[in-house]
Amino acid sequence: MTLLFRGVKTNQFKDLAEGDTLLLRGPFNNGLLGLQHLEAQQSSRCLILTKGIGLLPSVSAVRYLQSRHNETELYVDEGNFSPSILKFQLDLFELPFKPLTLLDDDGELSTPAKHVIRRFVADGGSLIHVGASEYVIHQVAAYLHYIGNRHVKLSACNNARMCCGEGVCGACTEITADRRVIHHCKEQVKIK
Repeated sequence: MTLLFRGVKTNQFKDLAEGDTLLLRGPFNNGLLGLQHLEAQQSSRCLILTKGIGLLPSVSAVRYLQSRHNETELYVDEGNFSPSILKFQLDLFELPFKPLTLLDDDGELSTPAKHVIRRFVADGGSLIHVGASEYVIHQVAAYLHYIGNRHVKLSACNNARMCCGEGVCGACTEITADRRVIHHCKEQVKIK
């Protein structure tokens, strides 16, 4: 298991001692945006772009796509993670990958990432799944729009809020002005 200690929930794991038992469930696909595009893929070509911790929730998407006989091409930007940690995770799931820096020094989609996306679209690819920050998701969506993409669908990890996909923890809960309770992890919104 790989943990990134960032907040109240993940910092609680620091108190675990050797021999403690922990039950983990998930990740659940409800936490993905554009789930309908992902589920529609069958014997297609799919591109997966991940950065840092976004790799881990993307593993279930990759596994799902592969189970439906899709050809998956995985690119990983190690971000702030040690290459050895990411390689360990990828080897664990037996996922071949190629390294790719997604953002350049100015925070824009990198030229190599643009080439990968443009080639994928030109070669008749079907779906791009982005497992990265909301900012990277927007960068990829904007570039697809810029190059005039009309057929490639987009799915992504729901990184606007960390979501379990079950509505259990309540971290994703929001109450609307009309007092309706929304669990973002259970809501499917159009990604593009």
